[in-house]
Amino acid sequence: MEHQSGPGSEPSIQEATIFMDSLNAPFKEQDERQLLRLVCHSDPDIRDRADDELCQFGSEYSLLAARCAISDENEFVRNTAMEIIGEIGNAQDLRRVSHGLHDESWLVRASAASAMGAIGSQGNHRHVARELIFVIENDTVPHVRRYAIVAYSTIMKSNALRLLNRRRRMETDVLALCGVYSSLYRLGVKSALKELITVVMSGSVPEALVAINCLSDVDPEDFHTVIEALKRGIKHRRHRAVIGDARAIIEKLQAQAREWPPNETP
Repeated sequence: MEHQSGPGSEPSIQEATIFMDSLNAPFKEQDERQLLRLVCHSDPDIRDRADDELCQFGSEYSLLAARCAISDENEFVRNTAMEIIGEIGNAQDLRRVSHGLHDESWLVRASAASAMGAIGSQGNHRHVARELIFVIENDTVPHVRRYAIVAYSTIMKSNALRLLNRRRRMETDVLALCGVYSSLYRLGVKSALKELITVVMSGSVPEALVAINCLSDVDPEDFHTVIEALKRGIKHRRHRAVIGDARAIIEKLQAQAREWPPNETP
């Protein structure tokens, strides 16, 4: 979308900031409309924040704004728009999102893949799997391949096992392999959990951070295994982010373990 220009055609940066700082729930329709205008602001920071604010409305205006913003020249605004569409979009957005798989920014491509997985899993949209396979096999950025792998398995479910096992053998980057391992685990391949734990123990800092994040969502019967593995893993780590993320996951899983099994009414 082209941004308006010229005196008086849009609020100043200060005016836009004051307006967004003053927003309070419950939001009014005129608030949504003003945020929609700010998505087209000439300042990229204002556009990006307006996208974030609109996402909280969860309404037609939020989605409309995101649809407009996916063609923004600023990669961070496009990325935010893709994330919003992934959260509240529908099947009508699949074609729009598919264009994002070829964006020049790897951030946008990764968010587009994630959005396709979220939207595609809501119905019979397996035709989008072909586009995700192309990304999995051809994108040069491991993070993008990881998101595409997870999206593909989310849509295809057990039918994704053949591709996942092939990528398990062929993929050479650990960041992308984390997507393979986490997807296999969600489909019942328990051995993939050990491979994620191995990455936490011996992978690089970026690899360990991704693997730790993957371990945040495990089956109740695996709570103890993951908690103990993370405790062992951080003993050999010095990076604060790795230690901090691991401890956060440990605390989360310990809290979930205390509530499991759920209390049953007699």
